[in-house]
Amino acid sequence: MILQGERGESERQMNNKLKEYIQTRIKGTCVIVSADGGLVIDGAKNTRPENIAEQADGYDTVICYNALHLIGPERSSMDKLMKLAKRTVIIIAPAYSDRAVGKVYRGLKYRYYDRDFTGFDIKHFFPGFKPVIVAEKNIIPGNALSGHKISVFVPIFNEEKIIDRDIKSLDYMISKLPMDHEIFIVNDASTDKTKAIAAAIEKENKNIKLLNYTVGPTRRENLAQSFKHASGDIVAFVDIDLLSSLRFFEDLVMQVALGYDIATGSRYVRGAKIKRKAFRLFISHIYNFVIRLVFRTHMADHMCGFKAFKKDVIVKLVDEMGYDTSLERGIFWDTEMFLRALDRGYKIKEIPIWWNERNKTALYFKRESRTIGYIISFMVKYYILDGRRKK
Repeated sequence: MILQGERGESERQMNNKLKEYIQTRIKGTCVIVSADGGLVIDGAKNTRPENIAEQADGYDTVICYNALHLIGPERSSMDKLMKLAKRTVIIIAPAYSDRAVGKVYRGLKYRYYDRDFTGFDIKHFFPGFKPVIVAEKNIIPGNALSGHKISVFVPIFNEEKIIDRDIKSLDYMISKLPMDHEIFIVNDASTDKTKAIAAAIEKENKNIKLLNYTVGPTRRENLAQSFKHASGDIVAFVDIDLLSSLRFFEDLVMQVALGYDIATGSRYVRGAKIKRKAFRLFISHIYNFVIRLVFRTHMADHMCGFKAFKKDVIVKLVDEMGYDTSLERGIFWDTEMFLRALDRGYKIKEIPIWWNERNKTALYFKRESRTIGYIISFMVKYYILDGRRKK
């Protein structure tokens, strides 16, 4: 197992680089799970994969060195490592298969991809022809969410067929978290039976509230004005087509509870999975590339409708952004919010999510093309005339 460096360096030198890097990531007590003892660090205990169950006391940092496939099936292996760790799990695994290992451990996975470590911070190194993945994840304290209240907003426009099912699913999932919650259905001027169905849902569940708007659809303008109704200290919103990503909702909210000002789902960071029509995927990549290039944000996804905020942070941003009565801002709302947040020095965390595009979409290119003029005028006023983001 070797790490990044010039191709001409020896494997021993590469392993030294790996050791130096891992040492910077260790917090507190440490155990290294390895079959061959290939990684030795002063103060860290080494144990074999089959002996994990005997490590009853747990360690602050658990390092799995080229041994994930030896512990057991992939998901079972990760669960065992997470239970053993108190603070951090670091998995070092080959990104390509080793024939010798494959012959002995047929049937168990020993070749890994970024998507195998969803929820981990991933570094991908390319030492010659032996690339490896270094995946790291911090263990979230069990009581991190206690004492918080979450206010979740779901913008809806003409969703009579799925609103009942999806809102109830969202409420059920959030009710499992160790925190108080409320859900706001933001009816963005629907013209079908959405309003009546949402009213019935509100009547039968005290945690669900309905906010109706007569002007719309506005995409984000009515939604943003709704945040002032939140009684929770954490505010989140979830687009209806992102309910398939609810498995990551706890992680999203947890990032804010642990100190980030804004947490956002990302469809384009390592570990994310996305299923989308090729043309729309291409347009999305172009949009994000241009935003990074022009505004220097260093973010992967500027439009994902899966976000959480500290309440005071999003309220200040919404007040600063105002309400666009022309409705030309459109899809740029999310991006503008991030730009203003970065200018204020707010801490933003992107987490990978899984997302499948629906056949129905709220985006229409003819309508959204009006946003181009808004973006240009925003850039001129906010960045050229006001001199923002020169750092």
